[in-house]
Amino acid sequence: MANLLELTKEISEATPEEPVDPFQTKNPYAVTDWDAYIGQTSVKRQLKLYIKASKERGEYMADKLFLGPSGTGKSALAHLVAKEYATNFMS
Repeated sequence: MANLLELTKEISEATPEEPVDPFQTKNPYAVTDWDAYIGQTSVKRQLKLYIKASKERGEYMADKLFLGPSGTGKSALAHLVAKEYATNFMS
């Protein structure tokens, strides 16, 4: 049985794999477009209006803060907004 020093050496010499981006993996439940996002119709409508207006001005949308309990879709909305501007979302 290998001792701890040998195992540590093996781990440190191993070639690290590319980090996995959880938002780039194929998640069957991931929201990929506005139609797939269910609920929050007034929020979606306002965000789409802000995005459209900012694109017509040739600018990015002003900062928005999504506030609410866990699991209410804040990150999903942020991903959709980032996708509209062809930028990356970093959580």
